[in-house]
Amino acid sequence: MQKYFTTNMYKSALWILLLLGTWSNMLQAQIVAPELICVKGDTLRWNLPVNTCGAMTSYNIYTANSPAGPFTLLDQVTDLNSMEYIRLNSPGGTLYYYMTASANCPGLSELHSDTLDNASPEPARITYASVLGTDIQLAWAASTSPETFAYIIFREEPNGTIVRLDTVMSLNYTDSGLQTDRDKYGYYVTAVDRCWVSSVFPDKHVTVVLRTAFDTCTYSTTLDFNAYQGYTATTYELWASQNGAPEQLVRVVNPPVSQINDLLPGNNFVLRIKSKDNNSANAAWSNQIMLNTHIAPRLESICITGLGVADSSINRLTFQTNSNVPPGKLKAVIEATYEAAENNLSGDNISTSGSSTTLSTISNGQFMKLISADNCGNVIPSNIVQAITLSGSLANARSIHLKWNTIRWENGVVQQYDVYYLHPDGTRELIKTVTDANTEADFSIPNGENLTAYCFQVTASIDLNCGQAQMDALAHSNAVCVEKTAGFFAPNAFKRSGITPQFKPVIYFPENLSSFDMYIFDRWGKEMFHTTDPAKGWSGRKDNVDAPVGNYIYLIRLQSGNGKSIEKKGSLILLD
Repeated sequence: MQKYFTTNMYKSALWILLLLGTWSNMLQAQIVAPELICVKGDTLRWNLPVNTCGAMTSYNIYTANSPAGPFTLLDQVTDLNSMEYIRLNSPGGTLYYYMTASANCPGLSELHSDTLDNASPEPARITYASVLGTDIQLAWAASTSPETFAYIIFREEPNGTIVRLDTVMSLNYTDSGLQTDRDKYGYYVTAVDRCWVSSVFPDKHVTVVLRTAFDTCTYSTTLDFNAYQGYTATTYELWASQNGAPEQLVRVVNPPVSQINDLLPGNNFVLRIKSKDNNSANAAWSNQIMLNTHIAPRLESICITGLGVADSSINRLTFQTNSNVPPGKLKAVIEATYEAAENNLSGDNISTSGSSTTLSTISNGQFMKLISADNCGNVIPSNIVQAITLSGSLANARSIHLKWNTIRWENGVVQQYDVYYLHPDGTRELIKTVTDANTEADFSIPNGENLTAYCFQVTASIDLNCGQAQMDALAHSNAVCVEKTAGFFAPNAFKRSGITPQFKPVIYFPENLSSFDMYIFDRWGKEMFHTTDPAKGWSGRKDNVDAPVGNYIYLIRLQSGNGKSIEKKGSLILLD
């Protein structure tokens, strides 16, 4: 079997060699024509042929008015070293030529050269001018003129100047080192023959420059790009690579400006425009743009989490923002009603320290909120909260009565009110917890205590919902201090020989007494007695002489340590 195949393979090889030899002989059995290289006007130029079959006798020039003929013999050139022919008395217009050679080679036919015309070569048609980094890649279709020998590339600068770049024999070219992300460039490619006759300039192709901008407020992307010049009808596609993934088609866009919402925030994109010729498969790419759609967290919410300061009347608001985003410039709204605070979007500028701010005096259960604006100009209001206003007064000599308002706290529920006695040493003593609608409490002054004032504060515990976070909030009232104001009770009669042989007022809270004056006058206005010592009384005598029994007038003035003054006039009866 192996021998059979070896023999057949040998026979096949012999047949192939025989056929090749026959074909080579057929080529040698024809008279080779001169190589017509160009026709410049009425001048023809060619390269000399090589024939070995016999002596050549002439070069024959044929002409016609159409590439389809009929061709007629124009002339015979017998100078076999000549490589040029000038046609005299040319009829003008576009003329077509080819050449043959005559030789003493009986029985052999004459080969024709290429058919050339005397017109300029047809221009090359650019298929694309694409940007790749700082390079621009050009490609074009070959000129349809057979005499085309090379191509000349021209570039139009951004300022309109046209420069000649290079001459090549290929159908592509790379123009390097350009500012493709800033400038657009125009290109021409002309065809030339070996006589350096150039074609006319073809249609210009202009590259696309893409610029982008990402709006962190609307999350939209603006595409700014020029139209590709060179195609009669063009479709523009946006292509994107997201976070290093393969490039994908995003959508069809239109120059000069397109705004899209396809590029989601929080990503890195590489973008470029594909300009597609609607009449062919050709396409050109723009420069690539790297677009970062990452955005810093922006202010979306403000939540007031606390009001006031324990053991103080400082009106400090504490707050938090989403993701602890700095709130920027804050304004405060303080209104008498919830509705007024809700509708007020102006407010007054305030300063902040971290996540707190101190407001001016707040009273009568006023309502507050904070206002800021994000980087996009959106107004961001906080929740509305209400201040606790605490008041206190002496119910009697041994008791203090406290009263406060219930509060409204947007997005929060008040769980309880705790009433604290603020000791002079700075400690707090819880004296009452209120979980119902009762907003009053009484404090009994401890026996034997000689303090001049007693201070109190109410703290509300609030279950607060700040967006998705549930937390405990505290609202502190003002700290109110009730002072023991000194006062007195005066009798309306006394008896010199009785149990109380003196007229003397009973002073309460004497520890708070800062000054005292008492006058006694008879019915005619004569001063009978005067003292500044609250421990001394009138004995019913004047200059060591008993005063007549009857009616007298007293005038008592005293000043308490808190600055409050009391003056009282009254009548008394002196009995014997």
